[in-house]
This record gives sequence, C-alpha cells and structure tokens, in this order.
Amino acid sequence: MSDYQSMRKKRAETDYIMPMWLPFLPIIISIVGGILAAALAVGIGLITSAQTAASLSSNSNGILLLAPILIMVFAIGAVSAALMGYVMYRLIKRFNDHALRMKALFGSVNGDGRENQVISEIDSLPRRDPAEWAIIIAIFSIIPFLSIVAGILTLYIFHSLNKDYVKIERAENNGFMQIGWKGDRYFKMIDRSTALYIVLTIITLGIFMLYWIYTVAKDPNEHFREDWRIEDSITPS
Repeated sequence: MSDYQSMRKKRAETDYIMPMWLPFLPIIISIVGGILAAALAVGIGLITSAQTAASLSSNSNGILLLAPILIMVFAIGAVSAALMGYVMYRLIKRFNDHALRMKALFGSVNGDGRENQVISEIDSLPRRDPAEWAIIIAIFSIIPFLSIVAGILTLYIFHSLNKDYVKIERAENNGFMQIGWKGDRYFKMIDRSTALYIVLTIITLGIFMLYWIYTVAKDPNEHFREDWRIEDSITPS
C-alpha cells in the first residue's frame, strides 16, 4: 500500500461527520427543560392554598416550594451549557484533525515540490484548542451575566470555521490538481457573510440562527465527503 493510500484511509478517524441533531441538542434541552419547569411551577401553584401563596415572601415555606423549580432550572442550564461546550469541542477538533490529515496526505505524495506550497497554506491555518474553547463557552453559558459573552464567542467560532474551511478547500484543490485531479467539486464551501447572518438573526428574533447552526454542521460534513470522492478518484504516481 502506498503512503498516499495509507494516509487516505485515516480519514475515517479524523473527518468526523457530525449528526445533524447534535448542534441543536442544547437548544432542545433548554426548551424542554423550560416547559417542564413551567409545568412544575403551575403544579405547585395549583396545590398551594391562597393563604400559603400570600405568605411566600414572608416565611420559609415559599423557599421550600420554589426550591424544586430553582434546582430544575439550574440543572437544565448546566446540562445545556455542557452540551454547548461539547458541540464546540467537536466543531473545532474536527477541523484541526482534518487539516492535519490533509497536510500529511499531500506530504505523502512524491511530487515536483509544488505540494510544499499547499502544505504550507494548510499549515498556516489557525489551530484552536478545542478543550479550552469548550470549557470557556460552557462556563460562560451557565453564568447569567456572562452568557452573552458565550454567545459572542460562539458566533466568532462559527465565523472563523467557515472562513477556514473555505481557505483549506482552495489549498486542497491546488494540491489535488497537482497529483492528477482534473474534475470539479460537486459541493463547494460557501463563504458565508457573518454580518448578514447576524442581521438576519436579529430581524427574525433568533429564528435564522437555527439555519446558521445547521450550516455549521452540514458544510464541513459535505466538504469531507467531497474530499473522499476526489481522493478515491486519484492514484498518484
């Protein structure tokens, strides 16, 4: 087996195809949890007498009645924040792993030296620490007055990953053409406008964010599959 074929087979370990439901899981947990918390609050209200309700602010009974709701809200927030951190970890890590694989893939080819430029372009792309970003976003998400910071950091990662995938696709195209590829991509990374997406998210009161999250998971999945198709069509000398 050639070095190229050997490096190509490592793609199953590095090019993580993210399930489309995964990035939406924190939102789903928050919505379901919110509904459950509201239902619990209504239930407590129905079984509480008017006299007890009137004295909630003046004795410990009120705190005891509200405790289950507060515990549920905190638990839901903690789970949602942890899931957000995990999603961020997978998004960042899969780009890092893919970039390293492609660098090794082109490095395994005995070309005329032009592949070194491709390797250099890939190597110049940023490598973010997925664990560090996951922890930061998870912690910030669970702290009320810092949750907006977590949101801003998440948008920054969405923006950066999109631009980085566009750049690595261009470098890969050059590398593939140098080793015999003469076709075209069925799927091409879209250079999405972060500013436009933010405006659309604001205008739609957050609904457009669901589509944005969808693209962050889907685009790399399609990019990986397209790379695999191209790699399988090439047998470098």
